[in-house]
Amino acid sequence: METLLHFAASAQALLEHVRARDMQVVVEHAWQGFNQQKAAIAIEERDRLLATVTTAVGNRLSFDLGQGVTLDLARAEGVAEHLYSTSGHCVWFAPPGFSYALRVYRRDGSQLVDPECVVIAQHAPLLVRGDDHVVCLNPWGAPAHLAFSLSVPVAGSDIVVYERERLTSIAWFPADSQVSRFIVLLQALQTIGAPALVQVADQLVYHPHPALRWQAFQILIKHMPQKRDEYCLLLRAAGDDWLEDRLSGYAVEGLA
Repeated sequence: METLLHFAASAQALLEHVRARDMQVVVEHAWQGFNQQKAAIAIEERDRLLATVTTAVGNRLSFDLGQGVTLDLARAEGVAEHLYSTSGHCVWFAPPGFSYALRVYRRDGSQLVDPECVVIAQHAPLLVRGDDHVVCLNPWGAPAHLAFSLSVPVAGSDIVVYERERLTSIAWFPADSQVSRFIVLLQALQTIGAPALVQVADQLVYHPHPALRWQAFQILIKHMPQKRDEYCLLLRAAGDDWLEDRLSGYAVEGLA
């Protein structure tokens, strides 16, 4: 395990190490460690332990191997409605006796483009850099199976959600907890029809995080359509590609 972690910082070195190694050993080591932890604690504490390896996105378990490396075991079942971006880099691999297909898309602003299908097998892993690409598990709806990856994520990175049919981004999970709280606040104020909604949105449209600015922008142009051009210029001034794509979509629809 120490040898594997030594190669983790270099994406290409990690890929070549995984290609040459029997990864069944790594999977078994992580699973045995988890079972040992589970056996050592009281039954009532085991749900809490399980929560530490269960991810919020997708049907998968994520084991911390140390030094910023995680082992992800994903259950691919059916065809997913949504695809999720990742950060850092990861290597998809298959232990002996396993193989599975992935579809890899290139990220181009708010769109996913250039799909490429890849079969993962023993000694045939795939390196994916999260800033550039998004992976679709089980693209053809094959029977349920496991998919394996070693991930070296970047702390504090947002997650972008894409709709699988249109391959366009539809949501954003900010890694910054403050941003998430502000987004929830705006949604709550909208739900109850609070008089302070517009005033709060007018403050948050200047926030540096594009997801929060976009949320505030949509509220402002709904309640103050006469200031639409002013707020469009404000968002465009940020020079953010994601915001520019969103505003361009509004322009096509005749809304901006």
